[in-house]
Amino acid sequence: ENDLNYCRLVDIEFLTGATPVELVSFTARVINGQVELTWATASETNNLGFSVERCMVSGEWQEIGFVRGAGTTSASRQYSYQDAPNFIGAVSYRLRQVDTDGAFSYSQVVKVAVQAPLQFVLAQNFPNPFNSVTIIRFQISETGYVSLKVYNILGEEVAILVDGIMEAGKRQVSWNATQFASGSYFYCMESGGNMLKQRMTLLK
Repeated sequence: ENDLNYCRLVDIEFLTGATPVELVSFTARVINGQVELTWATASETNNLGFSVERCMVSGEWQEIGFVRGAGTTSASRQYSYQDAPNFIGAVSYRLRQVDTDGAFSYSQVVKVAVQAPLQFVLAQNFPNPFNSVTIIRFQISETGYVSLKVYNILGEEVAILVDGIMEAGKRQVSWNATQFASGSYFYCMESGGNMLKQRMTLLK
């Protein structure tokens, strides 16, 4: 079943006959909650530019931006546009290519699923209290250096669980505290200038 049927899909293909702009690709991808649209042309004739149109749950196409074209050229060209929709869910995009004489044609439709941007999160360990082994889950919003260390009640470092470059996303590590005494411990995560700390209890 066509999952784009909520949009009014009229005139979504290039008009038949001679096309003044040869569009060879049109793609969309989501990066941290923003949509990056990229497209390329093999050649252009009297190309004024591209109107970027978006369709969400309303079913109506809306112009959200305009990117100027190269006029007339036989060389390939690359274009891009970034959109930050205030919406979580499926979003469709298309290009309306406009000639210098006002004629226009539409590209194919591309669709992406927009999700909430990743946050910097350090969850409570589980189980807690724990006997010997516990799981620590965390989430980082961007790729970069991550440090996750464990400290005793005196503030002394007793274990290093993460120390290196990690990609953005959700992660988890385990801590085996078999050799440590019962009591309260803290685990602290640092990344991208941010720091979070949680307390856990070891009971043997």
